[in-house]
Amino acid sequence: MKGSGIEDGLIETGVFGIKTLEQVLAGSHYERSLFGFLVVEECILNLQWKAFWLEADTSKYVEELEIIDKLKVAITQNDTNAKDLFWKVSDDPNQLKALTDDFNAFIEKRCNESEQCKYWTNFLQMLSHVKSLIRSDREGDFLLQTYAISQLLPMFTAFDGLNYMRCGTFYYETLKALPVTHPYLYDQFCQGNFVVKSHYGAFNAVAGDMKLEQTINRSSKSVGGVIGQQKSLQYVTEWQLIYHETLGIANAFREITRSDTAKDETYLQKDLRPYKINESNRCVLGLVKFFEDRNENPFNKSLHDGTLKNFVSQVKSNPDVSKKILNVLQDGALKYKEYQMSIFELKTSLIHDKITKMNIPTVDQQLSSNKASSTSSLSAKAASKKAEATMKALDIAKSKAGGWKDVMQYDVFRLLSFSGWPYSEYTSTSE
Repeated sequence: MKGSGIEDGLIETGVFGIKTLEQVLAGSHYERSLFGFLVVEECILNLQWKAFWLEADTSKYVEELEIIDKLKVAITQNDTNAKDLFWKVSDDPNQLKALTDDFNAFIEKRCNESEQCKYWTNFLQMLSHVKSLIRSDREGDFLLQTYAISQLLPMFTAFDGLNYMRCGTFYYETLKALPVTHPYLYDQFCQGNFVVKSHYGAFNAVAGDMKLEQTINRSSKSVGGVIGQQKSLQYVTEWQLIYHETLGIANAFREITRSDTAKDETYLQKDLRPYKINESNRCVLGLVKFFEDRNENPFNKSLHDGTLKNFVSQVKSNPDVSKKILNVLQDGALKYKEYQMSIFELKTSLIHDKITKMNIPTVDQQLSSNKASSTSSLSAKAASKKAEATMKALDIAKSKAGGWKDVMQYDVFRLLSFSGWPYSEYTSTSE
């Protein structure tokens, strides 16, 4: 999503701060990244439906809209009938078939007409596979997890997650062979016994490695753990022998005091709590307004020329860049298929052999047309790194000396003569 303009929207609407946004886009903070992507997803879906209703005739979908309205009311009022109504609609999708078919046809048409539409639709498609993987863990659906992994592997290839692709490929091939190699284990996994569920309710199971972090590792770092005592082999050994007994006593205490007896399906689902719902709605509506204030609904034909661009700066994407970005899923799937065949069918490669990266550019990135421009780009990066290092050194000097006044007693002008110094108007040490 870098370079698309959505970064400015997430910052200006208060969804994330600047530093947090870097973590979100890098995927280094799981919970915040997932929240941010879900907010963007809801925003794009909102824009899609608004554009659809501008062209659609609501009188054609009276029955469908009544069903949706009933479901909406039941959910917002926390009605117990919401679940039954939802499953009724899920079991009989024909109730909403006319509406969903027309909506999907509208989105497909707009994607064929607009690069911007295809860009955001690709994002929704990728996020749907991520959500399927999370759902498979939360619900203990082994077949769904196997399918989700198969869909994510080409994405790892496309976005140069090569270690994820290698390890994921081995994992996926092992899962496919389970019915033959370990039939009993496969049956147990299909019954949901590949995840850990420690609480009542629905959608709260977690993978084994995550549960390990939530129990043993967390206990070792909390009160009564081993923090500060790692050098004492006797202490650590004693703790490892009795920690499960300590946890058992704590669980028995909660059971005796009935502090852990809730059995409704929303138990421990913090995302269903009012403050979380309000926060999510605020972020989504703020991001939608950010688009609309700039007359930027990519799915509204009258508001968009169809070219891929940064919708904030209005910088249009290079044609070669657009082609690489819009075809990223297809190109990733083809490259992964070649990789898979070379290892498991043709056996001409090993799983750890070197793989060339695809290097997908950002939306507003301009591709270098010759070696000279590439060299200048490298020199600009070097200058930027030097600038960053020097600014860091100056900040450290400032903190050590007590302020800029003391730092400027020394001849620091020599350090500042590089491209990237933000105060280029100063040309001498005295200034």
